[in-house]
Amino acid sequence: MGDVLSNLALAAICLLAALIFLLSLAEAALLGANRQLIRRHAQAGDRRAQAIETLLSQGDYITALIASINAAVISVSTLSTLLVWHRVGQGAPWLGEVVHLATIAALVALAELTPKTYGAVYADEIALAAAPAVAWLTKVLGRPVAALTGLGDALLSLGHMPPLHKRHVVTEEDIQAVADLGEEEGLVEPEEGR
Repeated sequence: MGDVLSNLALAAICLLAALIFLLSLAEAALLGANRQLIRRHAQAGDRRAQAIETLLSQGDYITALIASINAAVISVSTLSTLLVWHRVGQGAPWLGEVVHLATIAALVALAELTPKTYGAVYADEIALAAAPAVAWLTKVLGRPVAALTGLGDALLSLGHMPPLHKRHVVTEEDIQAVADLGEEEGLVEPEEGR
């Protein structure tokens, strides 16, 4: 790697870290968005909310986001390793390990935890803003996501679990548990909770 290539690698690392930040932000926001609020916006004609409803009904968006995040993390790790080898050579392997661990710590703190916390706190607004880009990403990665989902479903079937798209978000047991809690707190009459 020449100096120009080193600079390009460093720029790519920064861009990929920003991409991880944005993808993690979108992931947390879409998972935490208020479904009733999104439904109301969609019924009022908000195309972003309609995109969210489509994404949530299909479910492939989460695999597209996770696959993209993982690909970016692997790329950052590889580029940072190559950059260290270029700068200091292979004569200082401990330095490579230190840089590798520092890269992981920085990615976890700045590109994973921070955006996911922020995305969970401001889920509705961020989900609406991110929906078009996530819908595009999901469409672009459609075939690889379908293959990954199929592989995941096959592995889950070995453990006698239903495929992801056949699992319910809210089960009958969940509804009954909420009704029981409402009875305990005096918010629901016993006859209403059955």
